[in-house]
Amino acid sequence: MQCSPGLVRALSGALGAGALLQLGAGLRLPARYGKHEPAAPGAGAAPRCARLPAAAAWFALELPSFVLPALLLALRGPPRLEPLGCRLLCATFGGHYFYRTFIYPFLTRGRPFPLHILYFGMLFCLYNGFLQGYYLIYCAEYPTDWCFNIRFTSGILLFSLGMGINIHSDLLLRQLRKPGETTYKIPQGLSPICLQTFCCGGPKTRHSTPDVDSPMPNRGEESLPLVCWQHSC
Repeated sequence: MQCSPGLVRALSGALGAGALLQLGAGLRLPARYGKHEPAAPGAGAAPRCARLPAAAAWFALELPSFVLPALLLALRGPPRLEPLGCRLLCATFGGHYFYRTFIYPFLTRGRPFPLHILYFGMLFCLYNGFLQGYYLIYCAEYPTDWCFNIRFTSGILLFSLGMGINIHSDLLLRQLRKPGETTYKIPQGLSPICLQTFCCGGPKTRHSTPDVDSPMPNRGEESLPLVCWQHSC
């Protein structure tokens, strides 16, 4: 397999366009999961769709973003991932999705996951895993001393900070739930996320925020986080 810069540009452009389309759609209607999911039969709403347990669903959803770069790396002949900067970037991407695939699903205590949401999530992880892996393994070219550049070191530090916040936030969210509880709760405060997460999660947060004239929710149940930057979806 050879590098195609045009393919990288096309896939990157399509990803950005898709994020903006998701933002527009999400601002009009909330995603049909969680508190916005139709009620069970008998409550005057459409029947609930098929679903998987949370652990199995999160594992299946995140797995493509870990497996696809690994397959692309296995298919590449030597030399692989030269210079050191490429190896470190692949390690950060792989490390994040190793956590999201093999650790996070078995710690979460969320409610069963709708299959249609899982399907679209898997499509994104397939797309993202291929794009990131293909570029880093077949296209990226950096000087041998690039890993000592301030842009690289600051990026690694920023990633490490974001990863730490991600893992710590997961722990806090699990602790907000009482034993046997599966409803999603968020603490009051600020939460940083990137463009893709903003386009997917921002509209849901908007629909979940009560009107100013309605009673405020209990602390820890609903709040409007500041949406700005992250690395899980």
